[in-house]
Amino acid sequence: MSPAVHFPAFTPAPRWFTKLNPNWWWQDETMPVGMDRCWWARRNWLQNLFAFVIGVQDHDHTFSGSATSDGIFAPAPGRWNFGVVRLVGCWSWIPLPLISYRDNHRELYAGWRPYGAFGMCWRKANAKSWKESTR
Repeated sequence: MSPAVHFPAFTPAPRWFTKLNPNWWWQDETMPVGMDRCWWARRNWLQNLFAFVIGVQDHDHTFSGSATSDGIFAPAPGRWNFGVVRLVGCWSWIPLPLISYRDNHRELYAGWRPYGAFGMCWRKANAKSWKESTR
């Protein structure tokens, strides 16, 4: 189990009434400066929904577990990784789980990633990236 890592809230944090607007869900408050907006929107559609409405990226939180803030997958193939995001403050009693798995053929994860965004993925493992990540 890794020690808890603290992540500060994303600033400026979206206001609660902004989060209620479905049109805002399709935008991306976290887009890096200088990126092509069309390409970024295709890659990160519904980013605001997963980062700020379902996710907790706009709140101070900590992440701990066998998954680390450097990577959510285990360094050895065929192992499960677990992690928990906890908000700092009055909602800290609610655990937001993350579970991930990778072997030579597939990688999958579901839950709140270390930076606070919610996500789910099931994809074919890339052999090249797998070899590089195990060095």
